[in-house]
Amino acid sequence: MHDSGVSVAFPPPVVKRWSKIQKSGPFELPKITDQYPLYSRWLAERIQKLEELPDFSEDERIFVMSDYGGEHKTAAFNTYAFLICSFDKSSVFQHETNALREAHGLNTPFQEFAYKKLKCGPKNRALDAFLKISDKYIHGVLVTISVEKGIPSLFGPQRGDAQQEIVNLLAINDFGKWKPNVAEKLLRIYHALAMFLAVLTHSGQKVLWMSDRDATNEDTRQRTSENMQSLSCRYSACIRTMCMTSQGSQNLLSESLLLATS
Repeated sequence: MHDSGVSVAFPPPVVKRWSKIQKSGPFELPKITDQYPLYSRWLAERIQKLEELPDFSEDERIFVMSDYGGEHKTAAFNTYAFLICSFDKSSVFQHETNALREAHGLNTPFQEFAYKKLKCGPKNRALDAFLKISDKYIHGVLVTISVEKGIPSLFGPQRGDAQQEIVNLLAINDFGKWKPNVAEKLLRIYHALAMFLAVLTHSGQKVLWMSDRDATNEDTRQRTSENMQSLSCRYSACIRTMCMTSQGSQNLLSESLLLATS
């Protein structure tokens, strides 16, 4: 039922039967040796101990949505959130989400479920149902990594030396010029995502990554989106990278999935 009182019916989507939904651990990452930074080894240990993860072996397309937080001064932690999910199994989620949006008058005009605007009447009333739809119909995993701000760097004992080494490595390999703190954030994001994709995906799958717009993926005079695409391929078998913008978020599926990472 619309807020305006208009009832809208949607035909159910055609759903394929899937035989593989979950897979059990341990999830080995043998390439992560003592030569890797402590951050990578810590992630590998935690991933290995997970009891189960989604099984995407029957999927052709994987969707990744990411969101980063904690950069305001009062935050005690930096957070890096990734929703890694099946695109091929998203038809029911899209159908239910669209029906919910129509019922609350959020499609005409299109209104984002922006986290900071969830107190708005129709969005607030739709939120509980949206979260239940997400929990029931998204085949995937939501990963959030929190790093205490008191830790100077995850790539070396001295922040200045560690971050400068990252900057130098990126420049030498033609990935553009980066500010030290942004370069550190970049590798925190890429290391985590690449390691989870290593245990979740297989060769030949198409991975679309939509990221929150921030300093790690903006074009500057020193680097472009081509540098980011090259870096994505280096880290994890040619991820197709897309950066979320306010205009781009008007895609219903991507807007809905991005809210689930917030």
